[in-house]
Amino acid sequence: MTKWYSSKTVYRSETGKVYHGAEEMKAWMTELFYSFEANKHIPEYYVQYKVDGATKIHVGFRRLLWIKGNTGPEPDTDTPVAWICEIGPADDPDAYLGLQFKTSSIHWDKTQTVALLKKKLPSDL
Repeated sequence: MTKWYSSKTVYRSETGKVYHGAEEMKAWMTELFYSFEANKHIPEYYVQYKVDGATKIHVGFRRLLWIKGNTGPEPDTDTPVAWICEIGPADDPDAYLGLQFKTSSIHWDKTQTVALLKKKLPSDL
């Protein structure tokens, strides 16, 4: 994970929960997406700008999810997601092109997903 995310990254979920470091963030995402057979992200927009020397990126995409057992072509949910992040000089030697994500925030309406699963998603609802 430290190829992309700094070992010091701060990641905020849509519920306000904060994850510190690439490994903590990876553990949350692994547990979260374990409930699904597959997921796919379809980008819809990308905005990049600089503020006080920091590169900020806003990305909007659709998150398609297939629950376990659905191996067909049609997803069970198709939900909009907004992702906001800051990229800067790497904190770790294995970083991609000397850059890493420093902060990230995800904004995802889980209403459809929660209704579909009829239970709480692992670790972060």
